[in-house]
Amino acid sequence: MPLPVRFICGVFVGLATCVASAQVAPAIAEKSLKSSTMDGQAKQEAAAFVQAASTLLRSGDPTQVRRGREAYTRTFSRADVSPAYRTAFAAMALPSLKEVVATGNPLQGINAIESMKAFNSPDAVSALVEQASPTKQKSASLRLVAASGLGPAIRQTDLNTAQADSIVKGIATYIDRETDWMTLAYEIQALEVMSTSPRTSKDGQATARVLEASAIDALVSKLRKGTAAPDTIRAVNRSLSLILTDQLGATDAAAMVALKKALEPSFAALRELAKSPPAGSDAAPFTQAARLAETLQRTQLDTKPAKPGRRPGATSNSPATR
Repeated sequence: MPLPVRFICGVFVGLATCVASAQVAPAIAEKSLKSSTMDGQAKQEAAAFVQAASTLLRSGDPTQVRRGREAYTRTFSRADVSPAYRTAFAAMALPSLKEVVATGNPLQGINAIESMKAFNSPDAVSALVEQASPTKQKSASLRLVAASGLGPAIRQTDLNTAQADSIVKGIATYIDRETDWMTLAYEIQALEVMSTSPRTSKDGQATARVLEASAIDALVSKLRKGTAAPDTIRAVNRSLSLILTDQLGATDAAAMVALKKALEPSFAALRELAKSPPAGSDAAPFTQAARLAETLQRTQLDTKPAKPGRRPGATSNSPATR
């Protein structure tokens, strides 16, 4: 007769190790995932999932922590999960994940934030906005992890005007306090994605464009005054590149004209910075920023309805690239 697992573990590898390794990853029934409602049984199933995943995420074993994250990402990365179920489940899971971030070690916190990214629900996007805030999350590494998930989550989430306003204004309240250029770049990218995403309301898109221009102007102003680290220019470069690649073909030409006009002070300042970059800094990113600004400024936009076969918002002349 085979020996019980508990006995084998106790003798050969230690009971604690065995219990951890025997932990079964939680799962949700297919029927529940595709349902537009969550009945009592489904709520119990979801609560059990959250509890089991939390136990894994709080483990001292990195392998178990990773299994906790994968339980969420494997389940909610599927496109066939009902949006209503995502929203209901996220409401149940987010408090537990936030608690792991607040009380766990860095590894546990990172995996909890990575789990939040999988939900693609308005509440989950708001949770990422909160975790990316330097006023609420003191760990620079955790802020970076959260900020990197904002754009992809926004792209996959339906946001009405009120939700979009809350998210974009949440980012705007703290973006000027961030000092890490890569985190800044991801935050501006989130505004960029929101300004073009068809899943964001038109009013939300317009608000995002205004605050995107404001964020870029603020960074350039700090660089000109010497109050921002020189490598912040990399966030500006990435942001201007995204406008050129994403907005020219997806944004109404009149809105693009307004965006370019709002950025004119930045364009002028970037030309000056290219001529005289901060002392001791790498001049190349400043030169690149000035070229991107010139390309965007020289791009001709047609405010008339686009003709068949023409890219919306652009004239027959290709954007300047030199």
